[in-house]
Amino acid sequence: MKKVKGLCAWILMLLLVINLASCGGEKKHTYTEEEQRVYQMVIRGYNMLCDSLYDPSSVKVYGIRLYDEELVVFRITATNGFGGTVTDYVGYDGYTVHFEYQNFYSGKEILWEDVLAYNDTLKSETD
Repeated sequence: MKKVKGLCAWILMLLLVINLASCGGEKKHTYTEEEQRVYQMVIRGYNMLCDSLYDPSSVKVYGIRLYDEELVVFRITATNGFGGTVTDYVGYDGYTVHFEYQNFYSGKEILWEDVLAYNDTLKSETD
């Protein structure tokens, strides 16, 4: 009986070690070409948007939509030159930032957290 208990204990420890070893690494997300294209467009649009504002550090993104596959529309708040907080819908078509684009805030939702995660993978590849 002691031998059976000892064997069971060894088997359980072995299974535990195997289980812990398989949990060790975090799986790296692979992005499709479409995800990469859209996320890169969002990043370029965000950077261009920040470059066009009085106080770029005040920008907060509350939502992003992909309208018609070639237009990204951000729902943001930012501080204007008078110190007031303004909410606006800003479109980016790959070339130019367009303000007051609330009529185009529809289509596929893009999560800001996903864009930031994608951007972090780009940074880690260059480090």
